[in-house]
Amino acid sequence: MSDIPEADWKHMRALQPTLINRLCARINARVSRIINDPALTHHERFLAMFAAIREENQNVAWAFDDWRRSTIRMRIIEIHRQGLFEPGEIAGLSDAMTQRLPGK
Repeated sequence: MSDIPEADWKHMRALQPTLINRLCARINARVSRIINDPALTHHERFLAMFAAIREENQNVAWAFDDWRRSTIRMRIIEIHRQGLFEPGEIAGLSDAMTQRLPGK
């Protein structure tokens, strides 16, 4: 089993629905801007939307696929890299975990 503290694992399990919804809202807003861009043709919008979804799908995968205690440390780092944490959510993690986050 991972050496991540039980409290961090429980904290992340509780946050997971909020975090993935936050990411999906960001993705949906991006796609909405693309499909409502009057400077693009319908075909250009489709191509841009398709490219954005492919890119964002990778971001979802890096942050949320394989959500297990043994892999959660890398998920936490990726979620932080993507800017999905609110300050209070990071504060719920142990000092040992927050010190591993880039920029800390």
